Amino acid sequence: MSQKNKQGTAHTAVARALDLPISSKHSVEIARNLRFKNTTLAKKILDGVIKVKVPIPYKRHTKDLGHKAGIGAGRYPEKAAREFLKLINSVEANAQLKGLNLSSLKITKLVANKASVPFTGGRQRRATKRSHLEIEVTEMSSKGEGKKSEAKKGEEKKNEERKTEEKKGASHPEVKHDIKPEVKHSEHKSADVKYHDANHDVHHDGGKHTAKISKDQSPAELSSAELLKQVQAKAAALNNKQSQTDVHSVENLYDELQKKGTLRK
Repeated sequence: MSQKNKQGTAHTAVARALDLPISSKHSVEIARNLRFKNTTLAKKILDGVIKVKVPIPYKRHTKDLGHKAGIGAGRYPEKAAREFLKLINSVEANAQLKGLNLSSLKITKLVANKASVPFTGGRQRRATKRSHLEIEVTEMSSKGEGKKSEAKKGEEKKNEERKTEEKKGASHPEVKHDIKPEVKHSEHKSADVKYHDANHDVHHDGGKHTAKISKDQSPAELSSAELLKQVQAKAAALNNKQSQTDVHSVENLYDELQKKGTLRK
């Protein structure tokens, strides 16, 4: 037997009864009426048939058959009903051995077949009645239990995936490189250049760099191109609404350029 068939029989139970001395016609009609019903309901119907209170409707073998109230053609096959009741009790016992819930058993298969008929040894040699019965029940889960089982399965899958990821991480550890923190440079504002004739010091406050010129050095050493760059930076700073102190420093730089003769008055 394959694994699929084994897994399919985990919540089912089977019972058989062979060579029963009952009519095959009655057995077929009873099996048709009890198929796909709960076992508790099937036993109630069979008890009613035995007590001649609940008739079995006949659909196939209806020749010369009287009608019953509310169902049409029907009959009370007491002898066959007793054998069916024994069969249901037997399959419930098999299900209990498997640990199934008896209150949620559904008849998924109920078959009645004609068996080989032995002849009697009398003078007329009449044939007797023989039938085979087979029943299969399945444990049906309620809607709430089905949802819970699906949730449990989802949690189990997630736990298994986590375990596998942890195992992979342990077998193949990741190589962690030393990541140096990024140096965030502050936005360089326009360099505040302060030039003093007495001390000859140039301060760049925007870039936080101070460049001091010694007394031996003279302001004439700065080229006109460098002075122009500083002037342009100051002009951009003025457009960005800088403070009034920057305006004075720009005017000083323009005066220096006019002294050198690079700008025309």
